[in-house]
Amino acid sequence: VMDRDLGIDRELLVQRPFSLAYWGAKVAAAALTSLLSVSVNLLVLLAFGAPVQLLLRAVVMVPLMILSGVVLGFFCGVAAWKNNNPYFYLNLIGALTTIVSGALVVITKYPVWLRLFSRLFPFSQTIGFVITGQSPWYLDLGIDGLWGIAAGLIYLFQLRATLKNSVHVW
Repeated sequence: VMDRDLGIDRELLVQRPFSLAYWGAKVAAAALTSLLSVSVNLLVLLAFGAPVQLLLRAVVMVPLMILSGVVLGFFCGVAAWKNNNPYFYLNLIGALTTIVSGALVVITKYPVWLRLFSRLFPFSQTIGFVITGQSPWYLDLGIDGLWGIAAGLIYLFQLRATLKNSVHVW
């Protein structure tokens, strides 16, 4: 959001829209803060006596959870690029993901329509695996891929629209 407020995003689109340094730094920052957050939460759960098997499954799933978070974050960021509220899609998809991931209620307890709908979002199989040890977590990789493709297409659309403008930056 700060990059957007300062006009760095527009400058990036014009000068280096596929900058590995820029996007790599953004992904690294998101991944590291996510890793720290997950680590603290797992330590708290351990302190409160959570089952060790559940914690071990959670540790194994951390890379996939971080990947899913980065993909959804990128999607929400580029989708809201020209929106007055830069957090619109993040708030919407974040709240929806909490519900459809099975973090609040195990997905098997959902009605059929909601179970099917939850499969369109990352985390549903990952959370299921952490809780039960039996969910096909690898399906979330495909869902991440689809969300990533959608985010990439939105980014390209935003890039094209920005570059068509006669006044690019300031």
